[in-house]
Amino acid sequence: MNMLNILLIGQFAPGNLELIYFNAFRQLKKENIFLYDIRSDSKIMHTHSSLKRIIQNRFTYNLLSRLVFNGVNNFLEQKKNFYDVVIIFKGMEFSLDNLSTLKEKQQKAIWININPDNPFNTESIASTNQNVIDSIKFFDIYCIWSKRLVEKLSENDAKKVIYLPFAFDSTYHHPPTKHVQIIKDQVIFVGAWDKEREDVLNSLSNFNLLVFGNGWDRISKNSLKQKRIFPYNIYLDDLSEAVYSSAVSLNILRRQNKDSHNMRTFEIPAMNGLMLTTRTEEQNLFFPEGEACLMYDDIIELKEKIFQIINNPAEAKKIRQNGFKAAKNHTYINRAEELISVIRKLI
Repeated sequence: MNMLNILLIGQFAPGNLELIYFNAFRQLKKENIFLYDIRSDSKIMHTHSSLKRIIQNRFTYNLLSRLVFNGVNNFLEQKKNFYDVVIIFKGMEFSLDNLSTLKEKQQKAIWININPDNPFNTESIASTNQNVIDSIKFFDIYCIWSKRLVEKLSENDAKKVIYLPFAFDSTYHHPPTKHVQIIKDQVIFVGAWDKEREDVLNSLSNFNLLVFGNGWDRISKNSLKQKRIFPYNIYLDDLSEAVYSSAVSLNILRRQNKDSHNMRTFEIPAMNGLMLTTRTEEQNLFFPEGEACLMYDDIIELKEKIFQIINNPAEAKKIRQNGFKAAKNHTYINRAEELISVIRKLI
C-alpha cells in the first residue's frame, strides 16, 4: 500500500488544532505529512501592532485573505498534482472561487475541511464567515465535532460529513509529572472570558475559586471580588498541575457547544482532573455522568455538585479515576487514524 501525501493548511501556532493534528498524523507514521502555515503569508499584518488591532476590518481582512490565497496558490503550483489529500482547517481566508482555483493545481486530491467551530454561528466573527458557508459544498469530506451539525451540513449540500469529535493531545494533556497535593476545596476554571461564564463564576463567591484564561481582565468592577483571577492561559505542566490539584475542574460550555462538547471535555479527564461540566448527552456518551464526570443544568445544581465533591472525597476520587480511564481512547492520534481510514476507502 503506497503512502499518501497529505497536506495540512492552516495556522500552526502552539495549541492550535492544526498543529495538534499535524503531530498526530506524524506519530502514526503511516503517511507522508506536510504542512503549509498561512501565517507566513500574513506575517507583516500579524506582527505590526496597528494592523493587528484592525485585522477584523473588512478591507484589511480581504487583503489578508488575498495574501494567503496567493501564497497557497503559488505553493501548490510548484507542487502540481503531488498531494493525494489536502486538509484545510475551517478556511475563513478562502472563497469558493479561491478553492476552485487551488483545486486545479491538485486535481487528483481529496479535499477535506476540519472545522473546530460552528460554520453557521454568524454571531461570532471569529467562528465563521461567508467564505466558510459558501464553501461547504466544495469539500469532498467535511469533518465536524458536533452530531447536531452533521445533519445541518448535509442540508447545506455537504458531500460527505464525518462526525470527528475533539480529543486530547497526550503531549500536552497528561497527569502531573511530579507529586501534587489535591486541595480539597479548590475550584478551578481554565478558559477564555465571556459574559455568561463570568456570571456563572460570579455566583460561586463562597467557594475557593481559581480562574485562568484570556480576557479575564475584562470582568465587571464588582465581579469576582477577592478571587484569584489570572487573565492569561496556562499550558503544559502549569496546566496539568493546576487541574489535578483542584478538587473541581469546571467546564462551562459556550453557546455553540451547549448540546455537544468542547476540547476541555477530553483534556480535563486526561490530566486526571475531576470534571464538572454543563450537562449534554454527547458528553455523557464519552464520560458517563456520576461515574466519570459530574454535570449540571443550572447554578443551584452547580453549587450542589461542588459541595458533593468537596464533602465526599472517596466518591470524588473514584469519579476522577474513571474519567482518566475513559479518556485514554480519545487521543488525536485515534482521531487521525479514524480519518485516514475514511480517506483510504475513497482513494
